[in-house]
Amino acid sequence: MISVKRKTCKCGYEGFFPGKKCKKCKFYEKPKQNTKANATPKKKTFTYKRKATGEKELFQRIWEVGGTGEDKQVSFVSGVQLGTDGRSWHFSHVLPKGRYPEARLDEENIVLKTLEEHELWENHQYKLINDPKWHHVFKLKHKLLLKYGYNIPPNEEHIR
Repeated sequence: MISVKRKTCKCGYEGFFPGKKCKKCKFYEKPKQNTKANATPKKKTFTYKRKATGEKELFQRIWEVGGTGEDKQVSFVSGVQLGTDGRSWHFSHVLPKGRYPEARLDEENIVLKTLEEHELWENHQYKLINDPKWHHVFKLKHKLLLKYGYNIPPNEEHIR
């Protein structure tokens, strides 16, 4: 139980109160400005800085070395001219960088493709297994899998 003694407040009130101020002072007191209790919290700005992986420099080197003459930057799959400026979607990892992180910066693992070919390879690879236009991409995939010590998937055994 709290012991309450008879006190005299700063305002002159004499009576029983447990704290430093009486009820009369607390009631008429103005709220303090810029205290932690009543100040609006500042919004934290979220800044995310990506760690450099080295892909940008590798992509630039692949784009520059891509070939000679007019057919410098052509698709690995169809041979279509890709243009003069290299976009990130032109560069496709044969082995996905999430599943095979050791192959992420391997120059042999990155090939040039059109946007449609890149999307097909990333999302519908299983549909391309029997397409003869894609056989050399699957052969490269198998070569890279063996290079990194993985087995060739059973559904792709017929492509050699």
